Amino acid sequence: MQVVMTAAGRGTRFQDSHDVPKPFILIDGIPMWERAIRPWLRYGKPVVVMQKEHEKYIRELDFDVEFVFIDGYTEGAAVTCMIGAKRLDPDEPVVFVECDSSIEFDHVRWDHSTSGTFTIVRDDPAHSYCELDDNGYVLEIREKEVISPWANTGHYWFSRAGLFLETIEKALELEKKTRGEYYTAPLYNDIIEQGHRVKTLLVDKWHCWGTPKDVEVFEESQ
Repeated sequence: MQVVMTAAGRGTRFQDSHDVPKPFILIDGIPMWERAIRPWLRYGKPVVVMQKEHEKYIRELDFDVEFVFIDGYTEGAAVTCMIGAKRLDPDEPVVFVECDSSIEFDHVRWDHSTSGTFTIVRDDPAHSYCELDDNGYVLEIREKEVISPWANTGHYWFSRAGLFLETIEKALELEKKTRGEYYTAPLYNDIIEQGHRVKTLLVDKWHCWGTPKDVEVFEESQ
């Protein structure tokens, strides 16, 4: 499994409360992006996409990582994922992870022979949601619309990095945006139309640090 972290967003919710970019905000003394990437280091060296201006905030690390620095913001998370995925073996699977959340699940039972998404049970339209068939495969995903209890955590995997790249490049060609952006979750609808199966994996825990309040609640719970 190849790992790509996206850590190149604006992080506007923290601008009034912190003087460092969002990925470097400390979560119990550890920079947010480091805390989020550590569970994935079992799969080897990850690719981490950050803003060029973030480079000066990176401290000495005790693990290997391939940084990709960009100058400016993309048109959505899927485009940022694409930048990272271009560094990968197209024939091997890839998982995309965020810098502002972490999930706990049984890695041993994770079957990534087909593409899929990690889920939690929610009813908050801040997430994207999966509609499932009777066998548990995804029929459709909608962004910011509650169509089921199965909310995506923001962690997505594709059976091949090349499949993801082909799909996002086609979406860019057709300008298939969702709410003005290129999100990753809606790309599953395109590969489902092509005949690919997409599954879900319900995680044991989801830790979110997307807002100052989220960080406060997390640290109080530790």
